[in-house]
Amino acid sequence: MKFTVEDSDKVLIYLEIAAFTKAPGIFYPQDSGRHFEAALEKVNNTQFRLTFKQWIPAQVGLLVLRSFTLQFKLPVNLEKGNKPKEYVFATPSVLTSHDPRKYVRIPIAPQLTKIVVVRKLDDSGNPLAEEGRKKLIQGAIQDVSASGIAFKVAVADPFFDSGKQVALTYNLFGITIDAVARVVSASGNLIRCHLLNLNKAIQHQLDLKITASLQRMLDKHHQDLINLIEASSNLRKLEREKQQRGELTDRKQLDENFVELINPILESTINVMESLAGLKLVKRELRLERICSAIYDISSQISFKGPKVEGHLFLCLKDTVAKGLANRILGGDTQELDADVQDMTGEICNIIVGNSKKNLPKDQIFKLSTPTIIVGKEHLVAVLSRYPVIRMIFDCEVGQVDLNLYLDEIQEKLNGIAASGGTPSFTYKTELINPILNATEKIFENYLSLETRKKGVVMRETLAPKFELSALLDIFGKGLRGKVLLNISNRLALKIHHILLGEEKTLIDDQVKDAVGEMVNIITGNAKGEFGRMNLSYTVSTPYVIFGRNHIISNAGDNPFISSVYWSSEGFFEICLSFTADPTDVK
Repeated sequence: MKFTVEDSDKVLIYLEIAAFTKAPGIFYPQDSGRHFEAALEKVNNTQFRLTFKQWIPAQVGLLVLRSFTLQFKLPVNLEKGNKPKEYVFATPSVLTSHDPRKYVRIPIAPQLTKIVVVRKLDDSGNPLAEEGRKKLIQGAIQDVSASGIAFKVAVADPFFDSGKQVALTYNLFGITIDAVARVVSASGNLIRCHLLNLNKAIQHQLDLKITASLQRMLDKHHQDLINLIEASSNLRKLEREKQQRGELTDRKQLDENFVELINPILESTINVMESLAGLKLVKRELRLERICSAIYDISSQISFKGPKVEGHLFLCLKDTVAKGLANRILGGDTQELDADVQDMTGEICNIIVGNSKKNLPKDQIFKLSTPTIIVGKEHLVAVLSRYPVIRMIFDCEVGQVDLNLYLDEIQEKLNGIAASGGTPSFTYKTELINPILNATEKIFENYLSLETRKKGVVMRETLAPKFELSALLDIFGKGLRGKVLLNISNRLALKIHHILLGEEKTLIDDQVKDAVGEMVNIITGNAKGEFGRMNLSYTVSTPYVIFGRNHIISNAGDNPFISSVYWSSEGFFEICLSFTADPTDVK
């Protein structure tokens, strides 16, 4: 495959991404059999810098860079920089990717994951016996090209061996692929296949769409990079201001605050699983991700707020792992994700965070929300945080256990908590929904210009939201704790994104989720004035978003959810809340 970039703006973007992600550049000097690794940095739009670890024998040669999903080779004529082992080169006008594959390959974003259906064939390419022909295997697509596909199956299957043939059916960019493929490799439950005898016209059409998709992904990746740079700049500005006020004496202090929280949670998780379930957890890896890329069946969430750091902890499990834990902790032979399994998952998350508190410095002690339980086949969770998720992956006898930790630096939100005396009144919780409902109606009608009609108010112990997209946040206040949830139809979510950002979309992506998360933020912010007249005040957590069909949300607090369903001119939505008195916070 030869992928050429001739647009000067695109060339600059690819090089900026390579520099920002710190992917090492490999320099092959002319007339030399050796190669040298160098760090790439941007000087300005016309020059980039390479810093080597050692002396290089020539300054003319070939530079190999990896950017995004592609590898580029460019001839360079290096000039010496201001420091030893430092060289600069001019930004090239053209970039060319030389890849042994014939077509561009791209990953599929988790929220856009399609399902591939596999039918087994014998060595001659004919369907297996009647029993085998009926056995269809579903898998989640990981990456694609015009000539191949990689997908994950739930359970590793010995049939998937190099050289075997399978019949694949899947839909990609509106094109239905129904073709025979050869298994190229099978590593655990990840299968890579090469399509055989695919129609040339379809192959060409796929290649065009995948190449265009790569450019769109590149643009989004570059925008994320710009946002990250801006967030870093804002963070440095915030730290400088704190330093001037004497509140922050060291650049490393913020990172240390995070580390002081991560390590106790890691230690607590291992101890809790061993004491409750008799399982020895082995930490597989710790990684940073913008969104939880794994797909789960049951998750437990707790928000916490301390003097320096706030965040969310998600304990995320697949169906089989949750039932395996239940069998060990509760006894019996659990077959369903019933109420007992859900309560157990929430309590494990609660105990993990609670036990970690004893290992925190005194200035890091935090308050906890009540656990929220999310049940839904293959749901995703995301949080609107400036920082990526810290994903901790453990292996144990019953399977994989994921902890997803979102952290953020404490900052004043929605004007902070107003200082006022007296004990808040909690006559009955239905009176507390009025400020939220009033704010919701005003925002939808006045700010979004959407007509709404309230269909009624009900109380629910467990929420089974009608729509795929739910945005939640936790409330921390004087004598008050709670949760607010906005569940919204895809059509309405896309319309809200269009109104807020002026951009039309046809699919639910991260930007649409951010817009819906921002809506629940705006609603709770606008309700503060009315709560203030009731002598109640609060701050809110960072919103988090759940995306998946048929998810169920339960509240482990003292009160059920109060729910109101609305009709709007662009689709239905539901606003729910649950408040709990917190006497420990009443002065």
